[in-house]
Amino acid sequence: MSNKRLFLILKNLNYWKKSWFKSSIVMMLTAQLVILIGVMTHSLIIHSENILFKSPGFRSIMIDIDDTDNWPIVIDFLNEYKEKNPHVKSISQESWGVSININNVSELTGNKKPKNEIRYGELSTTSNQYVDERYLIEGRWFKEGEQNVIILPKILSFNAIYEEHLKLDIDYFDGSDFIGKSIELSYFSYKLLDNQLVKNKEYTDTFTVIGVYDNLKAHQLSCVGIIDNQKSIDMVETVLNDMNSPFSVVYSLMVDDEKQANETIADLQVLLKNYSVILHMRARPGSGLRMIEPFMQLVLFISLILFFLGFLLQTELVKRIILLRTNEIGTLKALGYEDKDVNLMLLMEIAIWGISTYLVTMLFSLIFVGIGQKFIIDNGSLFFRDLKLIFESRDLIFTFAMLTLLPILSCFINLKRINAIQPLDAIAEVVE
Repeated sequence: MSNKRLFLILKNLNYWKKSWFKSSIVMMLTAQLVILIGVMTHSLIIHSENILFKSPGFRSIMIDIDDTDNWPIVIDFLNEYKEKNPHVKSISQESWGVSININNVSELTGNKKPKNEIRYGELSTTSNQYVDERYLIEGRWFKEGEQNVIILPKILSFNAIYEEHLKLDIDYFDGSDFIGKSIELSYFSYKLLDNQLVKNKEYTDTFTVIGVYDNLKAHQLSCVGIIDNQKSIDMVETVLNDMNSPFSVVYSLMVDDEKQANETIADLQVLLKNYSVILHMRARPGSGLRMIEPFMQLVLFISLILFFLGFLLQTELVKRIILLRTNEIGTLKALGYEDKDVNLMLLMEIAIWGISTYLVTMLFSLIFVGIGQKFIIDNGSLFFRDLKLIFESRDLIFTFAMLTLLPILSCFINLKRINAIQPLDAIAEVVE
């Protein structure tokens, strides 16, 4: 019987093209859409959890103390809270840092002419109390009391702005190449002249590069160097004192994990309710990222609807094919084929087309995802250049079920209709 089945399969190949091909194309396009949407959504979630949501900004709680008369009491409360709660990693006076000119940038870059000179040769600073040792990639972290050292970004530009701002084309360097080198810096106080702030006094300093940090995970794309917290405070106070500006009392509390931030804020609001204190997060996930989870639920809902519609389509298609092939099925039974032989032949047809359609769909998916991955690498911003497009097993299983198992199930539902066909039906159809 196997040779006869193979003969019939080959003989009916052209018919299959007509009967199965249109359905396969529709189902393949539907499955392709489900896979590609699933790949993008799943990959964005993984990328967000591993990169964007690991930013220290999501772990840093800003504490603005307006009650200047009682701020030492507030600090005592904060320190006591830290001792009782190990998830609080640090409490430190906040220093916003200053913008600094790099005086020896040509020496550091080998006199390379930059692609864009807007704010070129500038550096911003942030405190090591804000970006901690977990982001260190190479080199070492600060030793206690060590001040005139700096940790640079791994992906380093010498522009104090990043590529997304004004869509600039900016040169990037490997921060590791600068470990051990000295950076000569100038920072300034300002004065008001003709209603504009202009540079007033210049202060110079030299820092030695001791390491590099992962600025993608630390959410710092511009040229931001990490310096000791006390050194950062001293620099800011120098500028503000020279400008006769009061130094506001702002503290930063860093928790170990971003999931602990909201609970910590609630605790501190109760603890400090009798004082004029404002608590807020330094950063929050953007609205676009908050939409990922609802979007995933929407994709799942649409997938289930497509699955149900696909089931109805396949069932109706098998029913139509049986009616069109009454003559063939009746002839096979007249030649001695039993119901189980005919059923098996049709199931083999469906399985072959289903698996073939699934393999073609996966081939096109791999091609499209590969093209998308190359596009992201070549054109994505630094935050998304490391985005890896990942197939989710759920989408692959769903696609296999849609393209292979659904048609087979539809055939099983129509087995009674197939078995009802008799040799006389074939003769009647020929006579007609």
